Amino acid sequence: MKRKSVWLIVLTFTLLVSVGIILSETMGHIPITHDHSTSVCYGYAQGRAFGKSAADLECDPARTFAEKIDEIYFPFVADPTLASIRVGDIVVFGTVRSFPAGHAAFVVEVPVPLVINNIRVDQVPNQDSSEQRGVLLSTVRQAQGDPVGYHRGTGGTGVAVSFRNSFDGGSVYVGKDKFGNWRPRPSGWTGEFFQGSQLEMMAISPQQDNAGNRQRFLTWLRGTFDLGSENPRTEIIPGSVTYTADFSIEWDVTFQNNFIGASGGQIKVNGQLRPAPHVSQVLEKVNPSITAEAITNEIDRVSHTFAQWNDGSTVNPRTFAVGNHATYTAHYNARPLPTANIAAGGPIGSNVCVTWQVHPHPQVTIYQIWRKVKHQRQGTTSPPVLLTTLPRTSTQFIDYDYVVTEGYTHDLVWYDVRSYYSPNSTYSDENWTAVYGDGSILPKIASTQFTPVQWHLGNSPNPFNPSTRIIYSLPEGGSVSLVVYDVQGREVTSLVDGYREAGYYSATWDGRNGFGSAIGSGAYFARLNVTNSTGKALYAKTIKLLLAR
Repeated sequence: MKRKSVWLIVLTFTLLVSVGIILSETMGHIPITHDHSTSVCYGYAQGRAFGKSAADLECDPARTFAEKIDEIYFPFVADPTLASIRVGDIVVFGTVRSFPAGHAAFVVEVPVPLVINNIRVDQVPNQDSSEQRGVLLSTVRQAQGDPVGYHRGTGGTGVAVSFRNSFDGGSVYVGKDKFGNWRPRPSGWTGEFFQGSQLEMMAISPQQDNAGNRQRFLTWLRGTFDLGSENPRTEIIPGSVTYTADFSIEWDVTFQNNFIGASGGQIKVNGQLRPAPHVSQVLEKVNPSITAEAITNEIDRVSHTFAQWNDGSTVNPRTFAVGNHATYTAHYNARPLPTANIAAGGPIGSNVCVTWQVHPHPQVTIYQIWRKVKHQRQGTTSPPVLLTTLPRTSTQFIDYDYVVTEGYTHDLVWYDVRSYYSPNSTYSDENWTAVYGDGSILPKIASTQFTPVQWHLGNSPNPFNPSTRIIYSLPEGGSVSLVVYDVQGREVTSLVDGYREAGYYSATWDGRNGFGSAIGSGAYFARLNVTNSTGKALYAKTIKLLLAR
């Protein structure tokens, strides 16, 4: 009978140790208040009673600190005789059974018949000391005195808990190791936990499913009950249950602008102004659509206005149904804005001077100078006339046809400087500025009331078809020769040949030779020579004329 009892004790101990090793792989942290800062007898004994061993990754009993034995899991039996003590119970010493007083040890062998001194326990004898295995209770009594009772080592009820992702594949974090690191588990993993214990879990987001789609976490489910989107979250294990991390496929949707001669800009996505290109994420389960609006963008005083989306649609704003990663491109038309600070005027009696700032966009290559006139005592305004074309670095134009006057007793003259945007072959919209001027005194001026005349030769328009006006001014009188030549230096026609007083003059060339025949398109040259009465050269200049039939 004694031999059978001994074998029963050995078998019971072996089973308990085996169960402890198995559970240590699945049960997570022990469900009591504890940490792993140091070792102490109360933490060690409870860790062993929960089935933990020194090899456990989450709760190593030999590095588990607890203030006292938790009587919810281990009810106290106040019996110093230890009459009903069993393997797996926790024997305690001292009337004060909490740290730093008293002592606790985990029972690993109970002899039959019971002899208290022959009970064997595992323990850590003092704070931060090493684990001792199979120590006789008689040895413990020498250091701790007589036991005051024991705590029944029930350890709680083990239940199976599963963890999964709503998609096919992936991983989920379940619990942390004793160093505070999350423990990854494959989706569908099941472990055994103590019912009522506390458990930490975290969905890994984003992650990739087996089909290569990016999945984004939405919410936790306990069975079919929605727990909310808190992540990570802590749960009290209610029993055998499945926790599901619910995910949705996430699509990347890119919105960008396609400007003519520019890049970037801004675009509205779901009502919010965003720098382009902008990438938004769309969740398939939440709302698989997104709204974008292509807005007018001004870049370096070039206005870009929406034309169409990349699929030809002109709906704007537009809601896009999303079923995969996608890029949507807004295409634009471009038109330069007028150059800044256009002004026309000057001192009374001087020629009208039109000024402006260089256009900030480098691909605005030329300016057209336009004029229209409302003549005094007339109610109508003449049609606009293109006077000349100037390169992008120009900042002024002098109109030698008009001088500035004091007011409405003379013509009201408007000027417009139109910027040309070469990538889209567009000009800026009309932007007129006005000045009062007198053109009746031209082509001659000989009064000291006006600004002194300067030598000058120019023409407008250029290029031209069918005619261009060649303007020249003389600060002193002389013999004037104004001749048009072709690129071989051959004379085409003579426009002026004779004496002129100081003043402002103009001559029109209609693209014909000296015989009155129209000539072909191309480059020609106008040469002005001025000499005094003795034949001395006073001024000479050549300008290029471009005839475009």
